[in-house]
Amino acid sequence: MKAPRPRNRPLSCTITRDGVLRIEIGVDVVAHSALHGPYAYEMLGDDSKRPDERFAISNARGFSVDVKRALTDEREDGTSLLTDMLDAAGRKAIEDGAEHWIDREDEPELHEAVRAAGKRKGAKR
Repeated sequence: MKAPRPRNRPLSCTITRDGVLRIEIGVDVVAHSALHGPYAYEMLGDDSKRPDERFAISNARGFSVDVKRALTDEREDGTSLLTDMLDAAGRKAIEDGAEHWIDREDEPELHEAVRAAGKRKGAKR
């Protein structure tokens, strides 16, 4: 199967080999999602049209720049929609039993083993 053009890349989340959490989505997918998302239907009200029959996005890249700005605009406390998402995802992972989350009070011996392994890994050879 042919890979989609970058503009059409579906939402994905991966961990790269060099340790980066990468969230990607093509700009055309961002535009499509906005035109077919809950807010577009909310804006229609009782209109019998589909959102994409009434609304349009003139430039997917430009709209994606606006979405990126909305994701990263910091509030006075330094948080943003993006940090809210990461906080919610971290909480969900922990509530779902994240394998690598350690409560030092519940498992002190495991915490010590992890700490010791980290010291060995960081030691110069």
